[in-house]
Amino acid sequence: MLETQEESNIFETEDEARQWLHGFFTAYNERDWDTFFGTYVHDDCVFINANGIHSGKEKMIEFWETHIFNTKEETLMDPFNIFIRGNEVAAELPLKMTFKKPEIYAGIQFNEGDEILLSCADFYKFKDRKICKFKVYRFSDWWIKNWENNLGEYEKMVNYGN
Repeated sequence: MLETQEESNIFETEDEARQWLHGFFTAYNERDWDTFFGTYVHDDCVFINANGIHSGKEKMIEFWETHIFNTKEETLMDPFNIFIRGNEVAAELPLKMTFKKPEIYAGIQFNEGDEILLSCADFYKFKDRKICKFKVYRFSDWWIKNWENNLGEYEKMVNYGN
């Protein structure tokens, strides 16, 4: 009979995970790559999103600076649902985008200054209390144009299904 050892959780509580993720998101939002990789993410981490697989610190920074921050600002907001299992964490969170110039994004025309809010599901795998792999999924059904005029939609998103 094969014995299995139950793996302890990377975070003991959802609040502990939320605080850790807040620091991680802050480093990303501020593009503080020294803190991002020094404290939160392994240099050889694998990042997967709709645009492909980005492996390693240099490739991830190049992708974000070239394909994201060049045309828009992204602000990762604190997660409203967190699930912890062993060395894996899943988080559901809002992401705010502000467009710096006209762009067609997900088949929709946006202009300079347009803001949208979308819902994301992120999945993180940890090694030595740092992320070694993460996947990001964005859901277009939560697009909200003129986000500042629809703050009630944020509440709907956070409380959906509760």
